[in-house]
Amino acid sequence: MWVRGGQVSPVTKVATKSRGKQGKTVSRYELHYRMYDEDGTASPRKRRFDRVADAQAFADRLREANAGVVWTFDAQGDPVLAVAGPSDAPTGPTLYELAHRYWLARYRTLSPADRKSTAVVIRAILAETVEEAGTPPGSTVAYLHAVALRTAEELSDGQLPDTIKYQGVQYDRAALADGRLWLRENSMCAMQRSREDAQAMLIRVVGSNGASTEGRRWSAFRPFLRWLYEAEHTAKDLRVGLRARTSAETGEGSEFDAERTPTVEEMWELADVCHAIDARWKSLVVTLGGAGLRIGEAAALRRRHIEDDTDTAGIWITVKKSWASSSGWGEVHEQERGTKAKGSTGNLRGRVTFLPPAEAAVLRTHLTTLDAGADTLIWTTYEDKQMHTDWLHRNVWATAREQAFPAPHRLEEINRHDFRHLACTRWLRAGVALKTAQKWSGHKTLSVFLDVYQAALPSDDGAGAALMADA
Repeated sequence: MWVRGGQVSPVTKVATKSRGKQGKTVSRYELHYRMYDEDGTASPRKRRFDRVADAQAFADRLREANAGVVWTFDAQGDPVLAVAGPSDAPTGPTLYELAHRYWLARYRTLSPADRKSTAVVIRAILAETVEEAGTPPGSTVAYLHAVALRTAEELSDGQLPDTIKYQGVQYDRAALADGRLWLRENSMCAMQRSREDAQAMLIRVVGSNGASTEGRRWSAFRPFLRWLYEAEHTAKDLRVGLRARTSAETGEGSEFDAERTPTVEEMWELADVCHAIDARWKSLVVTLGGAGLRIGEAAALRRRHIEDDTDTAGIWITVKKSWASSSGWGEVHEQERGTKAKGSTGNLRGRVTFLPPAEAAVLRTHLTTLDAGADTLIWTTYEDKQMHTDWLHRNVWATAREQAFPAPHRLEEINRHDFRHLACTRWLRAGVALKTAQKWSGHKTLSVFLDVYQAALPSDDGAGAALMADA
């Protein structure tokens, strides 16, 4: 018996009682579906599962059969994929199927930050394991990055969106279904993976990120590899001999790098290009480069956080919140939280930092275009909605960066955080007291601040020698 054109209803949660007079009520998950004999005779079926992940995995196999992937069914009624090829070829579930099961099983137990890291890891794994099939179609890339792994409920095939826009291209439901099918058909069997493959996956998982991001992704990658081995989906433990590269080894990431940190002149150059796109973005660039804000802190900044300094014509900025991403890619799930710190809510005490007079003048000009309300956001989208980094990069940053610093310029891939580095180095070179600079930057301790920016300190051997000679 096999499924052909069958219908599968969504998984539903039902309550059942265990045996006995004092039986406890427990939750189970029920799936209704219709199977077809080869002669076309329909047979309605119902099956219950103890875990939602098992129910979803079962439903996925049935839907794959509808898409043309042939499944047979064992004595217990479980679908078994019919694998063609030489008898000595590795058989078993693909990494796509296993990643799908793993995400369903783990999703509800993860914190928002861990969901994001795990989703990034699984996407990187899936992208790595289809490379031998050639370049994936655009619909596959759109499905993987804008649809898959957002929430457990949205994973089922029946809940594909009617249409999405990804990297400027519109994809309808049919195109996304084709993209998903390509991903499934070309995902390799887990048994074929070696430790060299795992190292390649890890490099893709880590990407070009700072040490803290690498650590989070490595922490999400390790449990997946352990699960594969313990469930006997890989012949060897792929974790053996595997480790994440550090920022020092990669030479990349968001850590301070004097070579990719812009100068003040380059800050104004990019600010002028941003002004041509929309005047508000010039004030954003110079505020990042003058006051040392993180981009999430700038996105959460409101009028009540701005205070003029009459003595210097600068501006004092109170940084209390950060607009931070709390879920995976695709549909943006963000939240307002405290500034960067340990824990889910961040540092709620905030800090105060200083914007120099020249940059302050640009920000004041922008403030005249805003409502006078204390809660008015300083920077928003063109629809006056909350600005988030994906929107900013798509609509402003990528274009301005390309115009201001065309390849092969050393700043051709400059990001928003590099302007925070610029502000911190400006303070140090101007002679701002170390403890004051650390307080303005928001680093937890002076030692942490110096670990990052010590290389930016001016050479003081000559000045020290002169002072001692005068003494």
